[in-house]
Amino acid sequence: MPVIIHRTCNEWNFVKGHTEYIEMGNCWILLRFANAQDKMLVFNRRPYFINGLNFVLKPWVPFFDPFFADIERLDLWVRISRLPWELWDKQTNSELLTPISVITRVDQNTLLHLKGKFAQVVCEFCPKLPVAKKVEVLVERVDAQGMSPANRTHHPFSSVNSNPIDTWVIVTLKKKNACS
Repeated sequence: MPVIIHRTCNEWNFVKGHTEYIEMGNCWILLRFANAQDKMLVFNRRPYFINGLNFVLKPWVPFFDPFFADIERLDLWVRISRLPWELWDKQTNSELLTPISVITRVDQNTLLHLKGKFAQVVCEFCPKLPVAKKVEVLVERVDAQGMSPANRTHHPFSSVNSNPIDTWVIVTLKKKNACS
């Protein structure tokens, strides 16, 4: 528990009030925040990892029993490599990852185009189901007029020899956060 307290105090430097840590048994900890704003800030900025393990936050439920409680969802960072910058928005990422998961948050660096190697989002996974560490998704490129290369041969200004160019987008879980 001292490691959890130390890491969360350092990582949650935006919390204004005091946070109480109460051991519940079976590796569950009750976090009591001084105010609702701190609780929402911490909850909305998840996922958190302590020593490479997922630190799962769940809202309190009445009659909580730590010996019968389950984790219904895990929030994990997902990287999307080779995604064209024009597609770095929440709606496109959600559509791209629909077969895999639900996006709960998009990284600020992705939204503001501050880093160019990959887009990064937080996705919700069920811990009882297997999680692929790498998925390849085919994304068709579109030109400035909204025409895909496959349809360009029908466009009056296109060359007859134009070949469709598709992009394989690699979707991977961050290594340190991957489930084993």
